[in-house]
Amino acid sequence: MRRPQTTVPVVLPHVLAHIDATGHLDLTVDGSPVQAPQEIQQLRAADLRQLVDGIAAELGCPVRVEVHQHGAMPFTDIVTPHTPAGTTQRTDVPTAPSTNPDLDGSAAPPYGFGVLGSGFLPGEQVSVAVVVSTQHADAHGYASLRMPPSLLARAPRPLVLLGQTSGTIVVSDPHDETSWGPA
Repeated sequence: MRRPQTTVPVVLPHVLAHIDATGHLDLTVDGSPVQAPQEIQQLRAADLRQLVDGIAAELGCPVRVEVHQHGAMPFTDIVTPHTPAGTTQRTDVPTAPSTNPDLDGSAAPPYGFGVLGSGFLPGEQVSVAVVVSTQHADAHGYASLRMPPSLLARAPRPLVLLGQTSGTIVVSDPHDETSWGPA
């Protein structure tokens, strides 16, 4: 089932998880059922993170995960394989502590994976951006990303440019040519 890949596929593999009221987990990848490993008799909700991480690692590419849990709203996330050995991950990026009174710091996020952050206004819409490309700014501090029209047509949402060092954030609508600077 291992497919060597160096880029993100056009369509991400789809992991679908159904968790019933008893915590039993049914898991499929692109419609094919995932069997419990030999050391586990039955898949449980607590196994979800480990299983999804294993699937992403085995496929060698990000996977789209859709979780349907009894009594909760459906949840969708993109899970990427862990950073390969020999590469470094940034350790200088601070993580925001949760101000959620239901999470005392020892509890995990509700679905066992994802991002949990605080400091937002109550009811504020919070956007999630997945990095698909990086580049260096020019000598004047400009960064331009030329994208094929076909890709822009499929991306009706705003694009986000984030300066990793400066913290500068530029949000740009791909369909509004006035929002783009010099290219």
